[in-house]
Order: sequence, then C-alpha cells, then structure tokens
Amino acid sequence: MTKTIVAGACKVFINGLPFGLATSFEYVGVTPRRVIGGIDFMEALELAPTSSICKGAIGMYRIHGDGGLEGQGIVAPSGLIVKERYFSITVLNRVTGQVIFQADTCSVEEQRWTTSARGRKMGTMTFTAIGFKNEAEY
Repeated sequence: MTKTIVAGACKVFINGLPFGLATSFEYVGVTPRRVIGGIDFMEALELAPTSSICKGAIGMYRIHGDGGLEGQGIVAPSGLIVKERYFSITVLNRVTGQVIFQADTCSVEEQRWTTSARGRKMGTMTFTAIGFKNEAEY
C-alpha cells in the first residue's frame, strides 16, 4: 500500500452538504486524565481517562447577505439558542474521497468575523464535538 501525505486538498461537509466557504480546518481530540492517588503514596497510582471530546475550528469566507452561520442554519439566532440542534462535520480528501474526519454531535462555541482592507469578510467558527472519527477508523 502506497503512503501519501495528508495535505490541504480537502472538502468540508456540514450536515451532509458541501460547505464551500471553508478555507481551513483544524481539530484536536481531548481526553483529560484524572490523577488517582493513594494514601501514603507520593506518586500517582494511575491516570484515569475522563470524558473524551473534540474541539476544532473552521476558517471561512462570509458571503454578503448570507446571514452568517445563523443564516445557514448551523447556529440558532440568539433568541432561540436553547432550541439549537447538533450538526455534523465531515472532511473528505478531495483526491481519494477518503473520510479524514467525521463528528456527528457538534455545537458551535464561538464565531469570530473580521473584514480586510479589500473588503473580504473572513471568520472562524470554533466547535466542540462529543466524539469523532478519523481515517484510522474507516
């Protein structure tokens, strides 16, 4: 089997639909550990895993008049935030079609927008997911 380097040639899908505005994608799997100690022991006896989550960010362009993440149905408007639903993110290798990341229970933590001198509005959506899979699990 030939090995190739995973490069930036990827497609991002949100809720199964192509997300053509994405300019970058990053994620980190987080599994905090709890130190298990014992009486009269100076060193930890064990590092026990706790809840595993995934945190990530998607860089994107914003199109004039699209309503941002609220307009695309990814984030609920501020008055309806309690009714917000999870969304899914899938990232495919553009060349091979292989899934390189998938998370089905995602929620937006933050959205940040800036406008450049040329008038391009760019932003970053940070998210948290309950779990995720990468190419090792497909």
